[in-house]
Amino acid sequence: MNMPLPLSPAQHLDEQLQTAQRVTPHITVSPQSAHIGALISNINLQQTLSAAEVHTIRSALLRWKVVFFRDQHLSHEQQLAFSRQFGDLTPRHPVFGHVDGYPELYSIAKHR
Repeated sequence: MNMPLPLSPAQHLDEQLQTAQRVTPHITVSPQSAHIGALISNINLQQTLSAAEVHTIRSALLRWKVVFFRDQHLSHEQQLAFSRQFGDLTPRHPVFGHVDGYPELYSIAKHR
């Protein structure tokens, strides 16, 4: 009897993401290349996300390693609230510091 081949790690992550997207069909995950990076759209990061939405975003991050959200204008407080939905935050970058008053934020800007 032929046994099915086990899923590769990428196939397992694809399956996990597809399952998550069935619960959150309003979220669009668009791969940006064959192996890394996806654009996530149709979600407002200024609001508290449902557990299913967090799961979909986490699944996309695990599958694509990098995710992008366009046109999300978040205050520092909103950025922290969004990030905390995925776990504990690490305060203060050990070398480069942080945004004044927000030890969990590291600014990536041309002129810091």
